[in-house]
Amino acid sequence: VADTISNRIAVGKTTANYTLDVEGTINSSVSVITPLLTSSAGLTVTGGTTLTLQSTGTNAVSLDSGTTGAVNIGTGGSAKTITVGNATGATSVVVNCGTGACSFGANATAHPTTLGSVTGAATTTLQGGTGGVNIGTGGIANTIQIGNTTGAVSQTINIGNNSTASSTNNVNIGSSIAGTTAI
Repeated sequence: VADTISNRIAVGKTTANYTLDVEGTINSSVSVITPLLTSSAGLTVTGGTTLTLQSTGTNAVSLDSGTTGAVNIGTGGSAKTITVGNATGATSVVVNCGTGACSFGANATAHPTTLGSVTGAATTTLQGGTGGVNIGTGGIANTIQIGNTTGAVSQTINIGNNSTASSTNNVNIGSSIAGTTAI
């Protein structure tokens, strides 16, 4: 239905599926007048060029399945870069997990996984509760490197250097069955 006074187009249909194709430029944007866009049969939004989902001002943007359905980002079959966050000012990225696992780079594809930054006074902290912090415990023969292997740099490697009164530290190096330990 065309509104010739304000150059708006209203689309409505009560059956299960319909498609709205918009070609060309409509004041550089397509606006949904009502605050809620819903579909009981699935909804796909496709952009012919860059597609941006952005709120105005300081309003949040929430992406959720509404129930226990997965929220998938970048899971299509094409190789792509997926960027979360930016490097502007005090921007922070928070990834929360419930009692399920938080896995990063845990798929079956061989690839490097990097955490942290070597820029300036950047710090990388790994924390663990009473379950501990496990590094290299996957049962695969490999090398676990702590510290730099190239360049003339000075490094301090501290292991269990808690100087709090009544604290104790146990440091085990090497195999309890066989092997060589060099310090």
